[in-house]
Amino acid sequence: MPSAPRGAHSPSLHQARFPATEAPLGVLPWALSTFIVVALIFGGGAREGRWSDALVQLASVIFIAVLFWCASAPRAVLPSDRRLEYLLGAALILPLLQLIPLPPFLWSLLPDRAVFASLYGQIGVTTPWLPISLDPTATGRAALSLLPPVAVFLATLQLSFKGRQVLSLVLIGMGLLSFLLGLAQLMQGGGSPLRFYDSGSDSNGFFANRNHHATLLVCLLPLAAAWILGFLAKQDRNRLLFLSVGLLVFAILLLGVGMTRSRAGLFLAAVAIVACLGMGGSRRSNVPFSRRAIAIAIGLGVVLLLHFAFTRLAARFETDLLADNRFEIAAITAQAAWAYFPLGSGFGSFEAVYRLFEPASALTPFFANHAHNDWLELLLEGGLAAALLLVAATAWLGITGYRAWTNATQHLSGLDRALRQAASIALLVIALHSLVDYPMRTAAISVLFAWSAAMLIDPKAPEHRAGAGTAHGAVRHSTSHRHRRPSTSLR
Repeated sequence: MPSAPRGAHSPSLHQARFPATEAPLGVLPWALSTFIVVALIFGGGAREGRWSDALVQLASVIFIAVLFWCASAPRAVLPSDRRLEYLLGAALILPLLQLIPLPPFLWSLLPDRAVFASLYGQIGVTTPWLPISLDPTATGRAALSLLPPVAVFLATLQLSFKGRQVLSLVLIGMGLLSFLLGLAQLMQGGGSPLRFYDSGSDSNGFFANRNHHATLLVCLLPLAAAWILGFLAKQDRNRLLFLSVGLLVFAILLLGVGMTRSRAGLFLAAVAIVACLGMGGSRRSNVPFSRRAIAIAIGLGVVLLLHFAFTRLAARFETDLLADNRFEIAAITAQAAWAYFPLGSGFGSFEAVYRLFEPASALTPFFANHAHNDWLELLLEGGLAAALLLVAATAWLGITGYRAWTNATQHLSGLDRALRQAASIALLVIALHSLVDYPMRTAAISVLFAWSAAMLIDPKAPEHRAGAGTAHGAVRHSTSHRHRRPSTSLR
């Protein structure tokens, strides 16, 4: 007899736990959950060189060691798609190439380096061997900042669908905790000891920037919507209870976006909400019910937002959108990017390079530590190579994310398909926000981005899948599948 469709049943909360596995493979889901919690709590700052960033990077080194220990072989850790290997390798190697010292005659020929070379001659010093990067220390820190997202990406690929479901709940739980922390920060004011960074009086949660806090909450909206759809497909007596919890969580996350007073966050929430309405199970008959459930969650969230956060949001929209000079900073960044094209100024060098191009008319009491446009900042720091890498990564993510909404995911259960669609929405939200800000410069958002990207890919082969059962069980299943219906509990 044909097996039942994998989307026929959706797990409940008490079923959504890591399956028992043999050590050391069973350690990976718990290690990944712990590392993501650490990254979200301590990775909310955007200034390089903070002790909190160093803590997350150190934790990532330990986690990478655990990842390779859990795998049967180093090769098992890498993605099965060669294109992904090339993209990851290029992203890791590019900042290191910018640190290779070049001979003086060659270095002086690089774009916009002649002025610096002449300064050595004016003080009577021979030009030393210098790297492409104008700020090698910052470039080294930028290279280290890639470790957390790469580690999370590779680890997520090893998880079963069940393990990924649990990780999504961990993320949602951390988002709710960040919301509660932000609410406590608002109650205590600007001098609250609960603020991890000296950053005003807004609801910042784990972050130094209210906009980045809003990005986290917006990215979690589709994850909450995915679980609402999963609960909707349940057929047991606790269905209504779980569905009510899902609706409430969605509404609280939307309220949290409003409490941040982030204008970009509110726009991104609107984008995410529209996308959530298109989410649904693998059966067309479920689509109307799915949309109604998501619409109810949206309506509840809007009611809470208007009641508790409307006054704070209205005050933000009274100020000029151009008052923070974002577009002027972007224009100056584009000028600097052209000056250092095609090799770039070096990853992490924006703050030093921007001052060389900032005109006196653009000076303000505040200095620009980032371009407020991550796409432009990458072009400035990485040049043509970074632009090509960005185009390739965007193309892969766009194509793979689009497949999450097509029949290519019909083999997934309703919840797993919805989570994949939610991950694609989160990637879109972060990409859009990067046009006017720098969310990916925080370890927390970069880790969330990496997890979302890995969610677009099916888990690796069962023998390499953390949380996919024991090897003995896999052999037993393979020898008996002709006599009984295959189990779908791992999905």
